Amino acid sequence: MSWMAGLWYIPRLFIYQTLNKDKPDVVDVMLLMQSRVIRIIATPALLASFFFGGLLLLIPGIFSAQSGWLHAKLSLVFVLAGFHGYLVSTHKRFLRLEYRHEASFYRVLNEIPTLLLIFIVFFVVLKPF
Repeated sequence: MSWMAGLWYIPRLFIYQTLNKDKPDVVDVMLLMQSRVIRIIATPALLASFFFGGLLLLIPGIFSAQSGWLHAKLSLVFVLAGFHGYLVSTHKRFLRLEYRHEASFYRVLNEIPTLLLIFIVFFVVLKPF
């Protein structure tokens, strides 16, 4: 949950920074908040998710022929990890005060973790294949 919270919050901070890029005091606060969320919450939670998820994969028979849902779920988790990496690289651009997109882009970006989470939960609960 902590990892997801970070993935939801970081794009919000991008939105606030983009909307206030002409206010250095606000930008400084947004950059500090982004750094802290990435360094203290999101990245450690990502590592913990992969560690404990890896332990779950040690359960005998988890990769049976009937576990296609697990492969789909893991694929989406890796997409989430890629999204995390994209947020970190965007934060690094923001540290250099490089703004490639408007706030509307980050509003759409903010919905990606929600959509992925919906599909991940769908695969885990219903096990469609």
